[in-house]
Amino acid sequence: MSLIISDLHGNYAKCKAFIEYLPEEEHIILGDFMDSFSASDADIIATFKLAVANECVLLCGNHELPYLSNAHGYFRCSGNRYSPELFHVVNMYKGLLHGSLVRDDYLLTHGGLSKKHGKAFKTMEDASDWINSEFDWYINQPVAPESLASIFDIGSLRGGYQDVSGIFWCSIGHEKMDIRFNQVVGHTARPDPLELFEGKGKNKMKHVGIDSPKFICYNTATHELEDFMLEEYRHDEQLRSKLERQF
Repeated sequence: MSLIISDLHGNYAKCKAFIEYLPEEEHIILGDFMDSFSASDADIIATFKLAVANECVLLCGNHELPYLSNAHGYFRCSGNRYSPELFHVVNMYKGLLHGSLVRDDYLLTHGGLSKKHGKAFKTMEDASDWINSEFDWYINQPVAPESLASIFDIGSLRGGYQDVSGIFWCSIGHEKMDIRFNQVVGHTARPDPLELFEGKGKNKMKHVGIDSPKFICYNTATHELEDFMLEEYRHDEQLRSKLERQF
């Protein structure tokens, strides 16, 4: 069993509540710790370090990429600050970041694996291994822009020059994701988590978009969205609304 959230962007209260929910289970965060239009650098760093200290499994999001020591300028995202403190913390813990994971028949990435980028692979394990090998290669040495793997592609929908986005910028509900695999992703913000069913019959696959301000995670064992809001906040509408504001 794995519990999954994404895109914290300095929301310390949400990170803490997530960690305290079913603490005996594996907790996975699909990237985008950095940057915010409301949280301070100190909030962002504290949230990131809280996840690290509690041994959450961490994926890299597009908002982490610009802070890597060998980042390319066109990885810049809205809200990027290029803060020395954020740069330092990302590079301190970059060895803990994954490009992809497979859990309970789900492929996990930050944005999603598109039909175009996934078609070369017969299994989600093969796709995940390829993603991680390319990501590990990138974070451990300088890579020329023309040599970057397609996992780093930025599609036109996200302001890039490629026709389809790679795993860091793919947008669930807007780009054609690989429908041979169940996927759980973040990146594309919505008021509520999104569940899409693709295909028919025995070939039907489930895609879940978990980037939402709500205190809701996805459970890969029960195949359900689960509310992890702390009980003392659950019935206080004013406080709950404040905690669930979009970071």
